[in-house]
Amino acid sequence: MYSLYLGFASSGLSSSFAEFQRASGATERLLALSDRESLMPPSTGVLPEGSGPHAVEFRNVTFSYPTRRGAAPALDGFDLRVAPGERVAVKGASGCGKSTLLRLISRLYDVDGGRVTVGGVDVRALDASFRGGLVGVVPQEPVLLSGTIAENIRLGCARQTATDADVAEAARRAGLGSLLARLPGGLATAVGEAGVQLSGGEKQRVAIARLFLNDPPVVLLDEFSSALDERTMLEVAANLSDALAGKTVLAVAHHDQVLAAIGVDRVVDLTKGGGG
Repeated sequence: MYSLYLGFASSGLSSSFAEFQRASGATERLLALSDRESLMPPSTGVLPEGSGPHAVEFRNVTFSYPTRRGAAPALDGFDLRVAPGERVAVKGASGCGKSTLLRLISRLYDVDGGRVTVGGVDVRALDASFRGGLVGVVPQEPVLLSGTIAENIRLGCARQTATDADVAEAARRAGLGSLLARLPGGLATAVGEAGVQLSGGEKQRVAIARLFLNDPPVVLLDEFSSALDERTMLEVAANLSDALAGKTVLAVAHHDQVLAAIGVDRVVDLTKGGGG
């Protein structure tokens, strides 16, 4: 009997040891990540409260991706001004720099030359937390974390006072109503690692719900309708059009129907040098 008990105990310890080894490796990776120094020095700049809407401007911007040094720059001496409250769409062939514009405003990258400003302030001088509430982004490939739908909608939201009812309303306006009706847990449903339980279109609607919840004065739309069916695309675009009232918008889209639905004021064709 003692031999049997000892065998069972040893078996349990071996599995615990394996878990301990995995946790130890994960901890080492987390510590290595937390010890890394930021490539972008911290900034503390903010815009005056209540000063919106804000202009977005590219001034003689030159930029090359770090992994493509030696190749032609993605942007070279580019100029563009989006007036406060104006809705501008950017069109052009693949690789002409449409999404690059949005990444520079969000400061996923820094320019090699020139300036990108929001409200007259260089984005490099803006505090990261403040910029998160100032600029809202709906990317072509949204990032979801392993949590519930509600938690992913709240992800990065600068509105600390947002209630559960606000989250539910944002989800409805983003076209998530039919999905939530099919799920027993509704907004409390877990989406899995990287949102594996949701389709591409559902992930994009979660990202659009984030935009509705955060309500930023500057909005960047990067092919936000690429994974939506036509009916949902037009429904969400119509809701977006109302939500974009008074906001400065820079949108990347190929569908003229979408541009008409969100009510763009001007279309810039990068392949024709339409910076202006």
